[in-house]
Parts: sequence; C-alpha cells; structure tokens
Amino acid sequence: QKLKAASSLDIVFVLDCTGSMGGYITAAKENIMAFLDGLSKVVPDIPLRIGFVGYRDHCDGSNRLAVFPFSSDMPGLKAFIASQTATGGGDAPEDVLGALNVTCSLDWCSAQRMIYHIGDAPCHGNEFHDPSMGDNHPTGDPLGLKADSILKDLQSKNVEYFFGKINNSTDIMINRFNHLVGSKYVNSTPMNEKTMMTTILSSVCYSLTASLTSSVRTEGGGLMMKKVVLDPTMPSWGSRFSENATRFSLKIPTSISELAAATTDKCINDFPDTKIASFKMASNPFAKGAMRATYYAQELLSGGRTAIV
Repeated sequence: QKLKAASSLDIVFVLDCTGSMGGYITAAKENIMAFLDGLSKVVPDIPLRIGFVGYRDHCDGSNRLAVFPFSSDMPGLKAFIASQTATGGGDAPEDVLGALNVTCSLDWCSAQRMIYHIGDAPCHGNEFHDPSMGDNHPTGDPLGLKADSILKDLQSKNVEYFFGKINNSTDIMINRFNHLVGSKYVNSTPMNEKTMMTTILSSVCYSLTASLTSSVRTEGGGLMMKKVVLDPTMPSWGSRFSENATRFSLKIPTSISELAAATTDKCINDFPDTKIASFKMASNPFAKGAMRATYYAQELLSGGRTAIV
C-alpha cells in the first residue's frame, strides 16, 4: 500500500489549441486511451488523475482557456478534448502563462506530479522570443502574470514540467524559463503529431520507473535506500517462487557511430513487450550501488526452458 501511494500520479496535458494545432488535438483525442493502456502495463493499478488545460490567446475571449480539472473519468476527458477545435490566436505568441497559472492552481495531491505541455509558439513578452516575431504585448502578460512566480510555485508543489517541442520558436522561452528558476526545470523533447503520445508515455514512464525501481522502504514519510545483505552465490532455484513482471527490451547500438550519434541516453524501448515475463529472483542481491541493487534471476521461457538474467 505504501508503494502504491508512492506511485500515485497527477498529470495535466497543457495544449495550445490555436489554428495550427489541429493535428495535435486529434492525436490527443485518438490516443489518450492507448496512453492509459501503456501506462497500466508499466505501473499496473496506479492511482491516476488526469487534467487538461487548452489555451489560445487573450483576443479569444471566453475561448482563451479550456479546463478539465483532475479526474479519473477517462471517457469524460476524451470527450472534453474532442470538443476542442483548433481556432483562434491573434499574434504569434499565445497565452502560455495563463495556461500555466490555471494549471498551477489545480488540486495537486498525488505523490508524482507532472505537466506535459505541447505548443508551437512562445508566451507574450519580448524576453521570451525573437522580438521580430511580432507581439501585441511585448512587455509581457497583459494580466500581469509573471513567469518566474508561476514556475517557482510549480516547483514548490513538486510538479515536473515536460515540454513537447514542435519548432524552434519556443527555444528562447524554454531557456528563459530555466534561467528564471536557476535550473533545468523544464525538460524539452522534440515531437510531432504522429509521435506525440508515444513521446509523452515514454517521458512519464521513465520518470515513474526512475522513482520506483530503487530498492526503497518508506520511513518517516520519505523514501530511503533499503539496507541489503549481499550474497554472491547462485540461489537454489527450486526453492524460489515464480513472479510475473513487465519486460522492456534493450535498444542496443549496432556500431560506435550509432552510439556516438544517439540523441538520448535511454537504452530501453518506450513500450513494454506484449507478453508478461515469468521469473524467479534471488532473495538477496549480489551487488549494489548508491540507489539500486542487482539480483540473480531465472527467466521461465516457453517449453520449460530457463535462462539466467
């Protein structure tokens, strides 16, 4: 139960819904269920709440923001996203700060908290984009919202911020956001409408598994490295019980040049294998590092075969 509580997730999709973003709205609507299915394979039965904040610009009046608060009603979320149309937006920048401000005000309560923001234009204010872009509000948000205040508030609530980069026009904004909070808080990842949900699932699963794969125990409200006794001997597999697990295949480079050209340090596939793996694991690890321990395991293959992993 403690581990389940530690893996609870609040995630908000923050999506630019102006005219150029129709393909991304469609991708979110059509693939939200596939995202949930993929997430459930990585972390089964995770307590999950999802919200949605769509944004346009100040000239769009009541259509400026579209908010679906945190909920476990996934069909309702899908219907809400489907109701959004790619329209509006006056000048090149959009009301990004308005969207982040309402996102920050949602009732965040889960152990893991994430924003996934997808947009193809920066926020208002010449400090966040090339001044030649053309901005009806060059001095900043017309309602007085300040990026540093909003970002620091999100940080204080332990919300991770992922950004789906569609083009280079948002580079100055993301760099400025990180400068304002003094760290690489916003994690930017290139994407397009075809790979959108795969990229989001990859980021979410990577963040979740990174926080849960350590040998940990809950004590005093925090997660701590579990004290382990090393045993270098191979176990007697007949005395060990079998377990089921989700398996991810490794992405192994085929050459030095491929390794050198890699644009990511991830070495596993984004999605788990379709078949559940059965295995037996040693009761004690044979080695450990600062955050993880390594165990002998015996994988149970088809036809009664086994393999040591």
